[in-house]
Amino acid sequence: MRCLIVGCPTDNLGARHTQDAPPTAPALRALGVPLAVCRVHVDLPLVRRRLRARHALDPKALDRHLERSGESQSILDGAGVEDYAVDGTHGTPEEVAALVLKGWQTD
Repeated sequence: MRCLIVGCPTDNLGARHTQDAPPTAPALRALGVPLAVCRVHVDLPLVRRRLRARHALDPKALDRHLERSGESQSILDGAGVEDYAVDGTHGTPEEVAALVLKGWQTD
């Protein structure tokens, strides 16, 4: 078994989602192997707090990312691309990664 972690843009994600062809279909075809999609959900206030820390020296990027953060979360909520999800709001990165792997191994 292998694990692949990918971040992806949400542009037009909801528009591409259909019952017959989920938005993960291109990745499935490209990889040629079974794919389980895990969504790591983080509460929006924490996302924005992390963005402020990450882009403290780049206010232009910060504004763009803050504006998109709520929109991206809404798109992902509506698209339903995940096979399973974990809460990334609480816990250390190591604890969240363990939850991702646990879900992946039992999927």
